[in-house]
Amino acid sequence: MDYIFESEQFALSEHSLHLLRSRYNYRTYPNEQIREIIIEEGRLVNRWIIVLAFGITLLGLAIYYGVSLYLSIYHQTVRTVYIEQIVIPVLPLFIGGYCVYWSLRTGPVAKVVFDDGKGKKFPLDGAQKEDKIHLLTTHLKQSEMLKNKSTVRI
Repeated sequence: MDYIFESEQFALSEHSLHLLRSRYNYRTYPNEQIREIIIEEGRLVNRWIIVLAFGITLLGLAIYYGVSLYLSIYHQTVRTVYIEQIVIPVLPLFIGGYCVYWSLRTGPVAKVVFDDGKGKKFPLDGAQKEDKIHLLTTHLKQSEMLKNKSTVRI
């Protein structure tokens, strides 16, 4: 199908919004079923607070274990330190740091609210890298069905 705008998760054609999975259309909403489309800056990750809490927990665990290992070496309470004891705090440190970084990322997001009250949020960072957001905003401004339903806050 020929889309006016296409991202990784959704596409817009002349008369409908298509939800995509691996560039395959699995659900189509006609423009009449769309109540509102908002394009704004927002979090790129769904449930970002959970990812942030998980990352902070892993960072805290890594710091706690690293400090306790350092203190046991410093006070000479252990005779031998195995390499596994040194590597154990490194892995949670990297994973926790990545989770914190990933959860705090912001970028352009399209929020779509349908007539049944349900809504979906689609990150547009891939479209921003390919410089396609202007296609989306011009289509929303020129479309007769979506002109009054869309808001652009970028």
